[in-house]
Amino acid sequence: AAQGWNDRDPSIPASEWTPAQRAQYEDIATAMLSAADQTTALVKLTPHRVVRELYEQSIAYWRAYADRIANYTAVDNHLAQVAASAANSLVWICSAIHFGSAAARAPLVPPSATPLEVATVGNPSEPTRFLTTSSEVCKEWADETSAFDAATAVWLGTDAGVPASQWGPEQQQIYVEVSTVMRTNAAKIQELGMRSRNPVFYDFATLAAQYRRAFVQSFPSYVPSDAYLANTAAELVAAINNACPVAG
Repeated sequence: AAQGWNDRDPSIPASEWTPAQRAQYEDIATAMLSAADQTTALVKLTPHRVVRELYEQSIAYWRAYADRIANYTAVDNHLAQVAASAANSLVWICSAIHFGSAAARAPLVPPSATPLEVATVGNPSEPTRFLTTSSEVCKEWADETSAFDAATAVWLGTDAGVPASQWGPEQQQIYVEVSTVMRTNAAKIQELGMRSRNPVFYDFATLAAQYRRAFVQSFPSYVPSDAYLANTAAELVAAINNACPVAG
């Protein structure tokens, strides 16, 4: 991906690619299919339901994107974005564990209710995309995501590498204000997940909500590693947001 694909213009369809661009897309498709095949082993190893679903959706969307290369159009870029967000969320989850932020903040967050429905476990070698028909909550999800991004723009401009012990009055106020935004958003996305009536959608939405709540709980004693909690939530939200445009 770093060999130019990350810097591509995803709006250019396959019908307008140069030979070099076509080769670049074919190379990334090969890499994605290889990653998907290797990730199958992780699906079988994890004892955690939602982590398994994240592995499965990484596989399913990597393969879906690779399958679209020959006839690629701009909308297919969302397939790659779902796969990237699912895989990245796993990276941030593991980072939050490794650097201690998950263990430090998790006890401060009440557990979510047991889901009313759990997705059926399928063939780990051939997982299916979790959203193949458009959900009635997709528009609300997109609107909520846009509103959250706008409301947290100032906070995003702060330096995540500065611990709470070094915040000045201005940065303290920014975090006070964004805490309300994040708590409200966590409740909303979990509600939308429940209303989706899609077990994987609900699991991802709930996990995003819990990581966002955990991040807010870190504010009084925030350290840079707590940013992994925020990153996890953001990637989970993005996974759903990109799955919706290619669902129907």
